[in-house]
Amino acid sequence: MKNIILLLFVLAISLGGHAQSLKNTIAKPELMTFASARMNIPAQPQPLPEECKRYKTMRDAGIGTAAGSGALFIIGIALVAVGENNFASGTQGAVGEINGGAAMLTFGILGMGAGIPLAVIGAHRYNDSCKSARLELHTASHGTGLALNF
Repeated sequence: MKNIILLLFVLAISLGGHAQSLKNTIAKPELMTFASARMNIPAQPQPLPEECKRYKTMRDAGIGTAAGSGALFIIGIALVAVGENNFASGTQGAVGEINGGAAMLTFGILGMGAGIPLAVIGAHRYNDSCKSARLELHTASHGTGLALNF
């Protein structure tokens, strides 16, 4: 159990440092390419309309919920497995590990059940209402083709 907590702690610290370095790299205007300077493309992206922000937030919340719930599910499986092993050997506290793992499994399944549809619906609505032109690859029984949708 201590190994799992240590692994999660190290992973959280390393991801936080990577996100901070990525944020600092993106925020520097001197990293704008020569081509974008010649075409008068602004260094900062244009703000999204309110409807697009809502759908993007919905998609991102769904992805975050599904990812966090997946982690809960995996940790719950590990706790139940360790608790079962400890229960068989007669170690104290095994019932608490089993109950904690069962709770994490339950919340993991419920979270994934809510997060995955939220991410899918948000992504579909975002793509339908906020993307002006997209190049899509269509496959059919008679062949494959490209389509430019506006």
